[in-house]
Amino acid sequence: MRIERENNYKSAMRKLSLILLFAILIGSIFNVCSALDDNKDKAEKMTQIINKLQYDQKLTKEALQEVRRGQLNYRIAKDLLKDTYSSNTQTINIVIMIVLAVFTIIGFLGVKSVGSIKSNFQGELNELEKLREKYEQKFTKLDKLHNETEDKLKEIQNTNEKQDQRLQILEIQEKVGTLIQNKDYSRAMEYVEIGLSLDSKDNILLHGKAECSRSLFGIPVAIQCYEELIKIDPNDYIAINNITEFYLIERNVPKAKEVIEKYKQLMVKRESAFLVWYFDLVVLYLKDDLNSLKLHIDEEIIQLTEEKTNRIVGWRFNEIIKEFEKDNESALKSLFFTCIDFLEGKIDITALNEKKVQNADTA
Repeated sequence: MRIERENNYKSAMRKLSLILLFAILIGSIFNVCSALDDNKDKAEKMTQIINKLQYDQKLTKEALQEVRRGQLNYRIAKDLLKDTYSSNTQTINIVIMIVLAVFTIIGFLGVKSVGSIKSNFQGELNELEKLREKYEQKFTKLDKLHNETEDKLKEIQNTNEKQDQRLQILEIQEKVGTLIQNKDYSRAMEYVEIGLSLDSKDNILLHGKAECSRSLFGIPVAIQCYEELIKIDPNDYIAINNITEFYLIERNVPKAKEVIEKYKQLMVKRESAFLVWYFDLVVLYLKDDLNSLKLHIDEEIIQLTEEKTNRIVGWRFNEIIKEFEKDNESALKSLFFTCIDFLEGKIDITALNEKKVQNADTA
């Protein structure tokens, strides 16, 4: 199509050139004919015509040159168009090839596997699910560790609070002990109540309460305190020993015998056999049984003791002495207080036996 256009263009240019030449020639011939008709007059005009023809020829040559320049410019423009078109064509071809390659790859992948892509996607989902479960397990462990840490912190905090509380109680115990030693039972009881508000089952403070109650409110209140102590700790031998003596001071023999029988082995183990012998001695005194009391003195544990010594270490007999001194004088009372002297280490076994014999002679 383009070649045909070029040929048509060339043909048109040739025809144009011929038409111009033909027109010039016709005009020249017409002028010559006119000149010949004028004969001589127009001889000069002939020269002018010739000059004009030469001039027209020159113009024609210039016109031809212009036509040739037009043709040259056309060729140049045509070549540029051809190069441009060729370049654009190559670019378009490359683009088309790339597009076709992309669609080919996509088509290959699509043909290869929509199912494969689905399978791969499902596999990735499974991997993600495993990863999620893994992290959930880690988060669970972290939560557990966090909770354990909080529990440990709470435990430490509770321990610190208990230690602080224990230190306060120890300070109160020391203060109560000092006040009781100074016989300031009222102030001692105030501190006891403060301490028991921190720990209602503190053994030392409850013993302090019993001792203060004995002086401030009497033996029955002290007995209640010792009963509470024994409920908390059935092996509290100090409370057991004290409540037994208080029952005897109160002349409550049945209660005293009940405790003695129940805790006899503990008394022997934690104190000594002399303590049980002492309680039995008081029971016989309260029963007003002189003969049984004498037989009680003949027991082996007493007769094998020769040296003067406190038979019950740390025991004070002042409470029982104070209570029974109010009784009427009798051989039983005399022999009973001689036994107390023996237990305190004031006399030996010989003096005790002599006193027993004297009471027998008196009887």
